[in-house]
Amino acid sequence: MDNWRKEFYIGVMEARDQLKAWMKREGLDAAKAAARLTVSVSALYRWLGGSRLPSAVQRFNIRDHTGIAPELWRKP
Repeated sequence: MDNWRKEFYIGVMEARDQLKAWMKREGLDAAKAAARLTVSVSALYRWLGGSRLPSAVQRFNIRDHTGIAPELWRKP
């Protein structure tokens, strides 16, 4: 996949899908990812499942660790 297509695909991915991709790239299971993001595993699962959104503070923390833009977090 060329860079333009990769950037486009990443741009249209939902934040939770980007979070899943980050976990996969980093080789993190839910417990390790939650620890790195300083949240509970259950909170992480709620974000990944789409039933909850991270708070504003958590969104900026996620950005600092993963590069996912805070504004991408929106209701599914």
